[in-house]
Amino acid sequence: MEREKTPAERVRLAKKCWHEGDHAFRRGDYSAALRLYRGAHDLVVDLPRWHRLAHEKLCPLHRETGRWVAWTRDNVLLTSAPLGTFHLLAALTRAGRRVLGQRRVPE
Repeated sequence: MEREKTPAERVRLAKKCWHEGDHAFRRGDYSAALRLYRGAHDLVVDLPRWHRLAHEKLCPLHRETGRWVAWTRDNVLLTSAPLGTFHLLAALTRAGRRVLGQRRVPE
């Protein structure tokens, strides 16, 4: 059984995904960019600062591809960030994993 990745390891992997996703987005490969950005998002959803960055990356991609529900969600989260939205989501994510016994973060 593989050990749980540390937050620093997950951030490092997310940064790599974002870097590759940025290249895919610039060359118009939106499906690859979406896959990479979502993968990065899933790695850092319990880390508020990085979760916010994930939605900052996803927002222009969702706009460009016409994913209006996702774009709206991104904007609501980003607009409400000063109220602590990402901190609340991180706490709920961690609590949910404890309750459900899902301590591992998706890879």
